[in-house]
Amino acid sequence: MPVSQIIDYFNDQMRVAPMRFLPEDPIRLRYGAVDGYFGPLRLTSVFQPLVAIASSGHLVVGHQAYVRALGANHAALPAPEVFASAREAAAIVYLDRLCRTVHMLNFLRQANEDDCLFLHVHARHILAVPHDHGEYFEGLLHRCGLTPERIVIQVGPPSMGNADERRRTQAALRNYRRRGYRLAMDVISGVHRENILEHVSELQPDYVRLDRTCPAIGDNQVALARAMTLFALLHESGAQVIVHRLETTAQVRAATEYGVELAAGDHFGRPSPDLSNGIPVPVDGSRRFGRKAAGKGPVRESDGCLRYA
Repeated sequence: MPVSQIIDYFNDQMRVAPMRFLPEDPIRLRYGAVDGYFGPLRLTSVFQPLVAIASSGHLVVGHQAYVRALGANHAALPAPEVFASAREAAAIVYLDRLCRTVHMLNFLRQANEDDCLFLHVHARHILAVPHDHGEYFEGLLHRCGLTPERIVIQVGPPSMGNADERRRTQAALRNYRRRGYRLAMDVISGVHRENILEHVSELQPDYVRLDRTCPAIGDNQVALARAMTLFALLHESGAQVIVHRLETTAQVRAATEYGVELAAGDHFGRPSPDLSNGIPVPVDGSRRFGRKAAGKGPVRESDGCLRYA
């Protein structure tokens, strides 16, 4: 089905329960890309490659979607502020679904058949939807010819001290998993190892996504020993470890030594609207850039940068 027809279908679905913060057509095709509109905000997609660093060719195995928002006078608005602007429960549900729909359509028009997409689901969305999490989005996926198996639902862990939030988050993720989605859990810097492992035990994610500062990638031997222990325990749980925000060759090398399978970060390509157009960046002080070529899959150049070939 052409993207324009899919957009018409999505807009019809959005009109079923019209909200004051949604324009008449909240999803639009603009210069070949799909944008979403929420109040005065224009929402666009950028994607960052997820790379199997254990493979010899650093194979791209998926993409993480991020929202970019432009407000009045084309001023950029950080994602946390975008979601904070949705104060009502209905607003956060619509905004979260709108972002994922925009990402899915921009992904669909350029992805290969075996590409997978990591999509963030906001914690307030999970708590605002009472049951059947993933049902609405699954209907949209099928309309596009996609299946839940190609989507990884990415969530943050619930508050440790809030038993009700933890229970509802677990129930929501069971719903997503039952429908065939894979699950990824975000871990921010500063979370204790014991809490990470407790969340993993409760939520049973397929992936645990760590910021490079969580295991102190590239730091001293004490940090290395702690990280190795954490990664070993995560592997025992059955979860694959993803380390993101890797920027240098040294950080990638350290992550590989830790046994990390999957990684992302500017070292492999900055977020871009084009799946096959990761932007090579200089590493370890180099000012030279690798050439970009059509196609997919990062290939290392002699100067330590990446190009796509």
